[in-house]
Amino acid sequence: MREIRIPLDEFDLGVFLDRAVEFLGGQVPPEVDPTYAMVCVEHPGDVPIFGPEDGWDVLSALKRQGKMVFFPFAHADTDGTLTCADGNTYGPASGSEEYEEEALIGLEDAVGYLVQVKGGAVIMNSAIHAGGGCTGPTPSVDLYPDCGVLEQPMEKFVRSFIDD
Repeated sequence: MREIRIPLDEFDLGVFLDRAVEFLGGQVPPEVDPTYAMVCVEHPGDVPIFGPEDGWDVLSALKRQGKMVFFPFAHADTDGTLTCADGNTYGPASGSEEYEEEALIGLEDAVGYLVQVKGGAVIMNSAIHAGGGCTGPTPSVDLYPDCGVLEQPMEKFVRSFIDD
């Protein structure tokens, strides 16, 4: 997904955050606040920094501290489908003709948006939060410009939070 810049006063960042928290709610244990899984980085490619398990103020980190925060849009299920924040699934079990046989992401990864508020605008780039592993690569949040089957759904999802 190409970079999207939206004037902050035209984008409903609070509702966007609420949808991300709702999406994450089923993916973290009940005793962990879903914002814990919303990591921040200083620069793309950095090792992600998790917030405390009891949650953190994501909006303040974006608006006042200028942090780059990863908002997840999709995670992989064991059958190869991608469950997404827009309420849809994409992949072999979803019947999507656009799905390529090669997996877009692994089970420990998430595709989403690397978001920053800067100069009165919300700046979004598609990104992948690579979970890494004990013997594998270090976890990171990297720009991911070609999201394949998720390109259009991700852009449509973002645009649904722009005030008309």
